[in-house]
Amino acid sequence: MSNWQKLLEPEIVDYIKNHEESDLAKLAFSGAPNPDWPFPLILEQIKLRRKAKIKLPEFHDVEGYIFISQDLLEQASSQACALYKASLLGGGTFCDLTAGHGIDSYYIAQHFKKSSFIERDSDAAEILQHNFDILVKHGKLNCDVTVQSAFAEDVLENLELVDCLYLDPQRRADSKKGIFDLSMTSPNVLSLLPLIQKKCKKFLLKTSPFLDIPKSINDLKYVSQVHIIQYQGDCKEVLYLLDFETDTASDQVDIVAVDIDNLGNIKKSFRYTLAEERDSFSEFSMPLQYIYEAGPAFMKAGGYKLLAERFNLKKLHSQTHLYTSDDVCQEFPGKFYKVEDIRPVQSKALTIRKADLAIRNFPESVEILRKKLKIKDGGQHRIYACTVMDNTKKLVICTKD
Repeated sequence: MSNWQKLLEPEIVDYIKNHEESDLAKLAFSGAPNPDWPFPLILEQIKLRRKAKIKLPEFHDVEGYIFISQDLLEQASSQACALYKASLLGGGTFCDLTAGHGIDSYYIAQHFKKSSFIERDSDAAEILQHNFDILVKHGKLNCDVTVQSAFAEDVLENLELVDCLYLDPQRRADSKKGIFDLSMTSPNVLSLLPLIQKKCKKFLLKTSPFLDIPKSINDLKYVSQVHIIQYQGDCKEVLYLLDFETDTASDQVDIVAVDIDNLGNIKKSFRYTLAEERDSFSEFSMPLQYIYEAGPAFMKAGGYKLLAERFNLKKLHSQTHLYTSDDVCQEFPGKFYKVEDIRPVQSKALTIRKADLAIRNFPESVEILRKKLKIKDGGQHRIYACTVMDNTKKLVICTKD
């Protein structure tokens, strides 16, 4: 019996449930009630269940479900992001080449008749198969599922044709450049792409939000859609959907930014193509009654001129991605603030000594500028240090409420 299987013993299950809110340091100091128990695994499971209760609530109360490891749980998609991702796909057969904790695998598999999951760590793969069997047993998954312990690169060559492949590669540990270049991921997405094309009709790739979107579209060649997901105020994921049966020009690829709720439903969205952005026109203005700041996923998506055009707003400057209007636009995918004043970038010009400070198209960092202006963080104001339409630098002082 593997150590993790002991976590299924009734006495250990009860201990984990009864101590989920207990002080872990005190539990560790007290020691295991039974010397035969795998106590480090038990303590880790308690810790992971606490995190999963917030991040993955659907799995928390499933009897017999095992959370695999701290690293895999942190790397796993949130339930909300996984639900949105699954809504993009469907068909007969599916394969996840980097299953990890299996969260994406689980939600996507529900849209297919048969699914296979590849996980390079043998222990993790063993627990994954157990977890999927448990989910099927509890009626939470109606799909034929198999898990294989292997590296994605080794599996692809002999993989049968599937409707959809999914890959969530890691950045290479020996190079920070991996966050900017698909060739520096593990497995190497670009080197595998010709083989991936032979093995599926559609391919969904999850990447770091740091990757340049137009460059990645050109590198991947077969992209039909890009999805940028915002959840709980952060840009969480960027997804590239490749369709090998459709030829889409790079400037005609749908780029979709979404803000989602806890169930993966879209609250706000913005869709455009690079061609539309190229051909669009935005008007410019000095700050009016309201200032608008797009959410992080919408900023990542680009389409800055189109944001102004579609929401009937004006930009402060071609390179300052802030927007303004005299009337409130509630539909805008971001935050807006009431403009109180516009001042030169001088400490003596300010009467406020406490405010949130943000820079947009401005040559100094927030830290340096905060010292220069002699203001502390917080308070009821937000100040934008930015370049405005006449190319001067200004402080736009806004009230938060």
